Amino acid sequence: MKDHISVNGQDGTFAAYIARPKTSPAPAVVVLQELFGVNADIRKTCDELAEQSFLAVAPDLFWRQEPGVDLNVTSEADWQHGLRLYGAYDRDAGAKDVKDTIYAVRGLPECNGKVAILGYCLGALMVFLTAVRYDGVDAAVAYHGGDTEKYLGEVDGNGKHYNAAAAALANGRTSEFLHQQLR
Repeated sequence: MKDHISVNGQDGTFAAYIARPKTSPAPAVVVLQELFGVNADIRKTCDELAEQSFLAVAPDLFWRQEPGVDLNVTSEADWQHGLRLYGAYDRDAGAKDVKDTIYAVRGLPECNGKVAILGYCLGALMVFLTAVRYDGVDAAVAYHGGDTEKYLGEVDGNGKHYNAAAAALANGRTSEFLHQQLR
């Protein structure tokens, strides 16, 4: 399939959705799924990133449990299915898979060598774990990371992951949004 690649990880080979920009080589964004798998929403995120001139790759984080999971966010049955997968997910092995994906993507001819990771919910937790455990992450973006608080002790405490300018920008945007919505 032209919209998928295989990632040869330490523990096995797994699939990843890929969306290519019109011009390459380009910086890459590894997009990490919610508990719904590499579904239409995640693929759309990758496609939108490719339209913004990024190489976007979404690895199948559930490949050990149920390869190819593609759940619908509006289905209660799919929510329950995803929650079962989320509960049984091996986060340590998953962080290694994300690291392996980063290295695989960095080696693609379409990649200029710069790789960011971006994730939602489970994916945001994996962004956090990968960024604090492994080198090679050029940028990290996490949205509503599930269970992240359980792993805060892994941060070395010296503040190297804190970016004052990014925090100020985020706080300013939050304030602006609240003023727009609540005034």
